[in-house]
Amino acid sequence: NTNELAETIVYTPKNDVAKNIPAIVDRKPAGPQSVDQQRAMHDRFEVYLPDDATGIAQVAIGDILTIPDEAGVETECAVVNILDHSFGSWHVEVQK
Repeated sequence: NTNELAETIVYTPKNDVAKNIPAIVDRKPAGPQSVDQQRAMHDRFEVYLPDDATGIAQVAIGDILTIPDEAGVETECAVVNILDHSFGSWHVEVQK
């Protein structure tokens, strides 16, 4: 159940209207091995979005997610990779 761990974000598809949706935001990027990789991955993280009535039917590269950080400051992030779409959710990588 994604709603148990979800936070509310704003999802804005390209050329469409923004929508508040629940999402699970994994702010800890996958552990790169080198310092250069760590710098490159610093502004990227993964987000799980529901694919149902409360979520998103279609995700595209370049769509914008407005995600609050731990302090509540909202940051716009772009979808840069669609990692998976299964079991009623989208798994995407975003970049600040």
